[in-house]
Amino acid sequence: MGDAATGAAPVRRRLLALHLFDAGYWRRRVLAVKGRFELTERQLTQLEKILRRLGSSAE
Repeated sequence: MGDAATGAAPVRRRLLALHLFDAGYWRRRVLAVKGRFELTERQLTQLEKILRRLGSSAE
């Protein structure tokens, strides 16, 4: 019964689906958040860290 009985299988599938998105997708999403909201300095710093980890991508 394992995964199906505990509900772990659906969670695992959702996590695997997240890995299907590439860095370019996440970069666009982060930039969209940055453009739509008034962020604190701390939030901006965190977004910049995320963008650096994602690396540069052609837009």
